[in-house]
Amino acid sequence: MTNNKELPSREELQEEFRGAKILRDIQRALKESGIDISIEAVKATVDEYERLHSEPLPESDSQEILVDGDMVRSHLDNGSE
Repeated sequence: MTNNKELPSREELQEEFRGAKILRDIQRALKESGIDISIEAVKATVDEYERLHSEPLPESDSQEILVDGDMVRSHLDNGSE
């Protein structure tokens, strides 16, 4: 009998392990600071952070600036002024 499910590659397993270790390290650091939350809450927070930072900013939140002779798009820091 053959198994039709494809097993994850070694690289995929290592990436998943590293991700779980990072989440556990974040949870441990928060706990040392007096914040006791679940791994699921840490994961949800990291996922939301990644989602927010992967979305392009609206035109009003960015500007083009000259860097070493090239025009590049720079995001404005709305919280520093």
